[in-house]
Amino acid sequence: MKPGVKGALNVGGVVLGVMLILSAGCHKSKPKPPDTPPPPAVSAHNDSQDAAAKKAGSGDETPGGGLIYPAGGVGIVTPGVIGGGGGGAIQAVRKAARRTQARNELHNLGLLIEQMRDPFGKMPTREQILQELQRSYPQLYQAIQEGSYILTGTTDGSGVWAYEVEADIRPGLAVIGGRVTSISPEELARYLRR
Repeated sequence: MKPGVKGALNVGGVVLGVMLILSAGCHKSKPKPPDTPPPPAVSAHNDSQDAAAKKAGSGDETPGGGLIYPAGGVGIVTPGVIGGGGGGAIQAVRKAARRTQARNELHNLGLLIEQMRDPFGKMPTREQILQELQRSYPQLYQAIQEGSYILTGTTDGSGVWAYEVEADIRPGLAVIGGRVTSISPEELARYLRR
């Protein structure tokens, strides 16, 4: 047998052995569950417990709106879980989704304007951009018409091509030189003065 073939067989045998060991698994004994049952989950509490505790006069109200039951449990009602309050997280998600949508729309606008530039780099006019948007990107055209984005119509290829409507009063997004960037109102004002 050739030396190279013998080495290949040894490697194959090792791989087969490792696979057999892994497929056999580990047969450690599993830990015993505790003798006492776990405390009930917060969501396990129901209105019948509240009514029974109040009727029996043994359910003291807690400052958080829950009841202390005779068995020692506490039922807690969290307004964010039931439906009231807790809107901060939802608002943050909506804001992030809106920001992502704005970034994508402004990116597409930047690509469109870049494609419309002539071979010498001359910028298209605002009217040419709006005509192309109306034909190719009707939703983005509508957003500009509704005032969500400001199309500047600049002739400077390195200037501000477009920006979010409130970017001049709070940090927002702008298309500068064909790239979408986060910008402060002060930075935007400097670019617009050029």
